[in-house]
Amino acid sequence: MKELFSKVKLGKLRNFLSLLLIMGCYVIYQRFLVVSYYDIGLFIVVTVVVVLYDKLIASKGFDAIVNNACICWVVVGLTLMLRSHYLPEKIYKVPLNGFSTLRVDHIYFRFKGRSFERSFSLSDYDLSDSCKQYDVELYLKEPLPTVYYVSGISLCKKENTTK
Repeated sequence: MKELFSKVKLGKLRNFLSLLLIMGCYVIYQRFLVVSYYDIGLFIVVTVVVVLYDKLIASKGFDAIVNNACICWVVVGLTLMLRSHYLPEKIYKVPLNGFSTLRVDHIYFRFKGRSFERSFSLSDYDLSDSCKQYDVELYLKEPLPTVYYVSGISLCKKENTTK
């Protein structure tokens, strides 16, 4: 009976750690902008490495593959975050393409030809015709070419260029 109880505790701990890994992957996903389609290639490479590793250690099950993939993503993301810490920050101004206030506030913008959606609190902004009033200011660091670490996002009033 004691062995069964410890296996149940171990299973709950494993589920909790898996949940933490998945949340870590989501946080890392939210902190980076990848402006080329290298993220799809990187996803394929990480998945192939994880599947081969899974075959090598002969563990059976989809759960082991998902856990190993999440560990790889967290390690890659943390490495890029650490590298970004020492890089200078650049400010980019891009037009606001849209917003959503359904459940969680989101803003939509395009950066270097690719569309992005990010969570952003819109409570301090006038939302009537906001796409014409505001630009998105991105505070970015570039740890790799076409990979940007988002150190901050803000909305700023558009400058009047008409005379």
